[in-house]
Amino acid sequence: MAHFAKINSDNVVEVVNVFSNDDINSNGGDYSAEAETWINSKWGGTWKQCSYNKSQRGEFPGPGWNWSPTKEKFYLPRPIDYAGNSCASWTLNTDTLVWVPPTAHPGDSAREYTEDGVEKMMVVRWDESTKKWRACKDGPYGECLTEWYWNPSSSAWEEIT
Repeated sequence: MAHFAKINSDNVVEVVNVFSNDDINSNGGDYSAEAETWINSKWGGTWKQCSYNKSQRGEFPGPGWNWSPTKEKFYLPRPIDYAGNSCASWTLNTDTLVWVPPTAHPGDSAREYTEDGVEKMMVVRWDESTKKWRACKDGPYGECLTEWYWNPSSSAWEEIT
């Protein structure tokens, strides 16, 4: 089966549908302009073929994903932070089509801590309101006991008081 993403005028994916390989093969074949033109005329709008196994055109998209006409690849929408806010401070690396935060992620080693002789990992999320990485040391049942902000200057976590 051939997968196609319908994109709007802002190059945002609206829906992904499956089409018959026979139809695609008789109308130009996989990843051809003819096949896309055929889908566009039959179903309306602008459709781009995508790859379920990611062998062509980057990642397999879903609704809300973006299409880069210059790179001919699909890429993730702008991230959202832990509170559901758009990460407006993040920029898109136009070479890799990856969203980049204004402050680098602290890394997995900075998430590790020991408590009562048990190795644990803090949950780290972006906080767009402060433009900082925020971490939580979990208590029972995933309850957040203490919260921390990452200080890139000192490469250390500072407890939120």
